[in-house]
Amino acid sequence: MEQERHGPAPTAGTPQGPATAPAPERTEISAITGADRYRIALFADCLEFQGGEGSRGVWGSIPLAAITGVGVEVRAKDRGLLIWGILGLVAAFGIYQVATNPNVANLGAFAVAAISGILLIQYYFRPPGLQLVVYAGGSSRAIPLKADSLPNARAFATDVIRARDESIPSQPQEPARSLPRYPMA
Repeated sequence: MEQERHGPAPTAGTPQGPATAPAPERTEISAITGADRYRIALFADCLEFQGGEGSRGVWGSIPLAAITGVGVEVRAKDRGLLIWGILGLVAAFGIYQVATNPNVANLGAFAVAAISGILLIQYYFRPPGLQLVVYAGGSSRAIPLKADSLPNARAFATDVIRARDESIPSQPQEPARSLPRYPMA
């Protein structure tokens, strides 16, 4: 008994259909690696955002024609240290009030307050980080940078703008003939 087939019969190559040609390889023009294993790669047609903690692949892509700007900016401080420092001070006060043994109250409150103080000092003295920001219309994508990669980031930003300008077709040298705005009666 012969099985009924729906659609065209598979041909040589794969069991599902004809063999497809492999995707053409794209050449990477430039790339920059940021902090925490983030990476931006510049290709002839787009920017690809890759990596990050726990990520192994591409998580974003922007066509070069859509890019409106690239810059290195100061990243906001991590407020986690501030929040945990304040919560720790509140917890130290709570330990001091709740503990029935005066030694436990004093030592526990002191230990929690000391750790909270260290967190608050780290927040205050830690300099803000840098980030490479790519603007595309109204949205932006950024990767954190190491402080020592600032010259590389500026060079990469220049490469991106140059590649974008080369990928956008130039305007005609002569302006188009001006037509009347409204039909003439």
